[in-house]
Amino acid sequence: MSEKKLALITGSSNGIGLALAEEFAANGYDLVIVARDEKKLSATGENLQKRFSVNVHAFSADLSEYDQITDLQARMDDVGLAPNALVINAGQGLGGAFIDGTDLEKELRLIRLNVDAVVHLSKIFIPRLVEQGNGHVLITSSLSGSAPI
Repeated sequence: MSEKKLALITGSSNGIGLALAEEFAANGYDLVIVARDEKKLSATGENLQKRFSVNVHAFSADLSEYDQITDLQARMDDVGLAPNALVINAGQGLGGAFIDGTDLEKELRLIRLNVDAVVHLSKIFIPRLVEQGNGHVLITSSLSGSAPI
């Protein structure tokens, strides 16, 4: 008997991440869903479990924080969750005039989420997929990530 496959999906409480979680669940994957809003994430997890009859593990984490990424890794390891698919989807944008319209701390948090977290999560989970000898990686971005705004 083979074990069910497991997908780790960040930014999965709405938008593209939620659509990807639904797609993976519809294709028989159990899920580890990650987002900042614990209440929304919990509701999303319950909904996915009911609709698709899959196991859903919801972990609230702010992926712009280094320690919360390492904590996510530890929590997953503690309960023996080893994903076969890594979907790095969490991301944000920030609009406004650079000179006097945006806050430096918000800009730096945005960079930590959109850049640092992608590298950090990849560094943790891709070597594990290679060690298993199989797996899938999907890194998403909105069109606004490649457009001048």
